[in-house]
Amino acid sequence: MLHALCSKLKWAKVALKHSKMKDYYKILGVLHDCNKVDIKKAYQRKSLLQYYPVTVLYLNIVLVSPVTISPGLTCA
Repeated sequence: MLHALCSKLKWAKVALKHSKMKDYYKILGVLHDCNKVDIKKAYQRKSLLQYYPVTVLYLNIVLVSPVTISPGLTCA
């Protein structure tokens, strides 16, 4: 009986420790099986968004959405 309670208490302590740990993959928005390049890009994007939010908004508007310059030309 006492052994069962000790093992449950130990399991609960381990579960609590794991719940307090940060999942950096989730924070960066990448999968757990991604490579170093993807992690580096996600980190740079996250830090850029944190410290320069106006720049990220500008880059998203300019680089992601195509802009029509004149009726025959488009810029992607």
